[in-house]
Amino acid sequence: MKKQLLTSLLFTFVLSQCLAQTTVFINPVQDNSIYSGFTANSNGIGPSLFSATPGSGNPNRALLQFDIAGNVPATATITNAVLTLNCEARGGASAGENHSIHVVITPWGEGPSLGGGAGGGGGVPAIPPDATWLFGILGGVPWITPGGDFIPVPSATTLVGPPGPYIWTGANMVADVQTWLVSPAINYGWLLKIDIEGIPGTSSRWTSREGTPALIPALAVTYTDTLNIEDDVLNAIRVYPNPTRGHVNIALNEEFKLENLRILNLLGQVLLEMPGEQSDFMTLDLSSLQSGIYLLEINSGRGSMRKRIVRK
Repeated sequence: MKKQLLTSLLFTFVLSQCLAQTTVFINPVQDNSIYSGFTANSNGIGPSLFSATPGSGNPNRALLQFDIAGNVPATATITNAVLTLNCEARGGASAGENHSIHVVITPWGEGPSLGGGAGGGGGVPAIPPDATWLFGILGGVPWITPGGDFIPVPSATTLVGPPGPYIWTGANMVADVQTWLVSPAINYGWLLKIDIEGIPGTSSRWTSREGTPALIPALAVTYTDTLNIEDDVLNAIRVYPNPTRGHVNIALNEEFKLENLRILNLLGQVLLEMPGEQSDFMTLDLSSLQSGIYLLEINSGRGSMRKRIVRK
């Protein structure tokens, strides 16, 4: 009895520890600005980034990329993502304008170009591997669409008014970061643009990663991780086969009984939920789910954990 109680307490304690939230702050590995009015220009190592539309009427856009896989454990489940950018200067109506970030889908680069003036306004002739309005990487394959290849649906939107710090966050950003953690080869970061680009005089200047250290872009990533569960506790729960083509078995040691199970997508939306009927074994049929990565949430009454499942 004492051994069972001790095991139960250890299970509860370790699982609560492994599911504790951890937040890391990540600065860009590269950032850049591209200019529709100066299609061969860039500002790779300039202290500022530019978005929106200056008085010329030609919009600018900014690019930012963060190394997720190098800063977050591969076994982590992302629970929140918050991007903070510092607006140094802005034109336009006092009420502000919406600025959105979009997932970039093709490679781009930051070269040694350095624009003059206030942060590098219109940029200078690009130097490989700089991105420009026409090329993700100068001298390489052009963007499919001038101005950058990105997903039209924004990952997050923020109303930008007077100079100061602004944040972008939301479920789509959580999904972006989780995807980049699982598949770092397709992590090309985000593109920042004003939602309505046809209004002259709405240009915004942002601190880049080469700018004032206290104000450079920062991505706060919050996650949980089950990697550090003690071996004896981890062995109390078996999930197999994983990856699976449809059916998954969940088995617990006799000390623990399943209360309920849930399957969630990477946005945290519940796709499937069922009672465990106080059993120590259950088989889930996931054949109705599309191929991809899902989260299995197991509740035993003495603790809970989440585990990633790959549906082939």
